[in-house]
Amino acid sequence: MINDLEQFSVERLESLAKLSSDNTVIFAVNEVTALARIALAAKSAEPVAWVTWHQGFRAPDDCEEYLNAYTHATEEKSCDGSSAFPVYDKPYLNTPEIPEGYKLVPVEPSLKMMEAAVTCEDASFDDDSDMICIHHEVIYKAMLAAAPAPEDS
Repeated sequence: MINDLEQFSVERLESLAKLSSDNTVIFAVNEVTALARIALAAKSAEPVAWVTWHQGFRAPDDCEEYLNAYTHATEEKSCDGSSAFPVYDKPYLNTPEIPEGYKLVPVEPSLKMMEAAVTCEDASFDDDSDMICIHHEVIYKAMLAAAPAPEDS
């Protein structure tokens, strides 16, 4: 699939993506077959692994995060209770619909997202154990709330 992609420039793909039903276009057979192979490969993408993330404490003030990888779908949960997420070895076609409870966010956090992370009330002090608890879900929710909508980016 990568070799098929290499024959298309970004400009060519952008021009193809902007076509409407009003356009009359003549395609070279090799372009049509390459695009069909790319689409088939992406459409048939299957996960190669499933990953969960966890935290471990070597000492009260020494936290480490780590991942567990599985070669098959698993009911195992991450430390935050989320399901294992799939990992693909080739592009996976995004569905145009975003499921309820999900939000499309940029790969790199925006400045507003990072500001939200550092200004939210993400920590509490436990008097009984003299430990500071970091509430990652509060940070995550603050960053999601500050994430730009796709058309804003």
